Amino acid sequence: MIQRRWFARLRYGAAALLFFLCFWLTPMQTEAATDGMLTIICKDGDTILPNLTWKLYRVGSYSSSGELLLEGDFADYPVNGKLTTTAEVQDAADTLANLTVVDAIAPLSTGKTDQSGAVTFAPLETGAYLITGKPVVVGDKRYIPAPALLYLTEESGSDTFQWNIYPKFTVKPFSTSSTVRYSVEKVWLHDEGMTMNRPEDLVIQLYCDDVMREEVTLNEANGWSYSWEGNSLEEWHVKELVVPKNYLVVYKQNDTQFLIFNSHNQTGSQELTTAPITTTTTTETTTVTTETILSETETTILETTTSVGSSIVSGGTAIVSTTETGTATTTSGSGTTSTGSSGSTTSGSGTGTTVTTTKPTLPATGQLWWPVPCLAAGGLVLLGVGWRMDKKED
Repeated sequence: MIQRRWFARLRYGAAALLFFLCFWLTPMQTEAATDGMLTIICKDGDTILPNLTWKLYRVGSYSSSGELLLEGDFADYPVNGKLTTTAEVQDAADTLANLTVVDAIAPLSTGKTDQSGAVTFAPLETGAYLITGKPVVVGDKRYIPAPALLYLTEESGSDTFQWNIYPKFTVKPFSTSSTVRYSVEKVWLHDEGMTMNRPEDLVIQLYCDDVMREEVTLNEANGWSYSWEGNSLEEWHVKELVVPKNYLVVYKQNDTQFLIFNSHNQTGSQELTTAPITTTTTTETTTVTTETILSETETTILETTTSVGSSIVSGGTAIVSTTETGTATTTSGSGTTSTGSSGSTTSGSGTGTTVTTTKPTLPATGQLWWPVPCLAAGGLVLLGVGWRMDKKED
């Protein structure tokens, strides 16, 4: 009798344990950070840049190997996602920024810098973001902000983030409007011996101040190029109407010169190496591979690369030098810096206008659901068997 009661208690205990496991295995709401903050600070030495309009786009996320995964409105663009150098990061930023204009992609949020030269976007979830800015005139200079591709992730030991970003600018003397000559040229890459895959011609759309003005055709007969006259204060963009099959695309602009790179994707990889833009314009024109960065405390020249999987900040002061292991160090800027194998970021609280973004709803992640009904059913069976056996004993 004692042995039977002992077995009955064992069955009840097992049933209770199964019910406990059912609740313990319920998926947990382990969401990524959704209340992060990004502050863009715009200064040139002691010169503050107020009233500069910035647009913020969430373009996707990064895989565990460091590949940019485009999502949402950007998902179908044939843009290189394996970004292992700062030049490739800037190529992707320039290309995506161009596409936001010609395809009229709505930003996640828009804001202007205040009298301190800062604007803050919040709340933000982790992910890959693109920022684009409008040129602004301060004094006798015109500041043209470069687009930047940012990887916003939680700070070490925290479930949120606060980033300060110092974007880079091309600075030119401000002048009244004048007539200048613009040009667009197609550049073919990595398709030697496969020129038969090139289309006979390509239709290029020319956009002026966000409005499509003209369609032109590029082909071998015109050297895959076209030129036109326009106002020096106008903002022009170009669009390849249809990107050829098995090609990736990169858009670059150097003052009044537009280049459209098409790189053949021979093996299915996303690797793309673009040639530097050569220019015949004045020294006001910056180059592609070496840019002057205007930060709060110093001027830095970027000529470095980042490793796969690093936290990439193009256009800020977050990445200045790297090692083969992917460890990065930072210089200048405010806030605290974190350095490690996953890359380097500049973080800290910022001041300025705060722009509220729509807080996204993230899917829950955690354990699987399928063990729950199985364990629950097993617990009920054991309870039933134990109850019947106790009843027979009585």
